[in-house]
Amino acid sequence: LAKYAESGFGSVWFASAFKGTTGPAQAWPPLGHHLQNQLSWLKVVEAVPRFAPLRLQGIVLTGWQRYDHYAVLCELLPVGIPSLAVCLQTLANG
Repeated sequence: LAKYAESGFGSVWFASAFKGTTGPAQAWPPLGHHLQNQLSWLKVVEAVPRFAPLRLQGIVLTGWQRYDHYAVLCELLPVGIPSLAVCLQTLANG
């Protein structure tokens, strides 16, 4: 964050994921992993005010489908919805 503040950025976006980032052959998103990831991002969000005037613009919550264009799909959206719900609630409510 200090590097962005020193470079003159006024705001930053963070990006996290609710599925698709733990391996190319996953069938189900590991909820514990994604929950801990969101909690870690919330700690980063808490640190942003120390780098004023830098401010948080938002968080992008992504859901990856595959690791490359020739790979099979991993963690399809229907099985990822519970993870999406947990991640959204965590980001919204802590």
